[in-house]
Amino acid sequence: MYDDVNLTEGYAIIRHGKGDKLRRVQMHPRTRRAIAAYIRQRGKADGEPLILAEGGEPLLRNGLTIMVRKFGKAAGIKDI
Repeated sequence: MYDDVNLTEGYAIIRHGKGDKLRRVQMHPRTRRAIAAYIRQRGKADGEPLILAEGGEPLLRNGLTIMVRKFGKAAGIKDI
């Protein structure tokens, strides 16, 4: 969700992490810049998912897994 990302302070809230615990995770400055550019391009709407799938639906864990595998293989990473 947009509300879970704080680009000013550079962190994101992970709501359902390991053990279903809430976590605050610091972002690398490069990640912050990339997310800021994405938000500028897409527009911001509080309460909406930050990342959407191609059809405009929220990107779910399975979709993210597929994307990571696809790009990992394209980058030559074995056993991803």
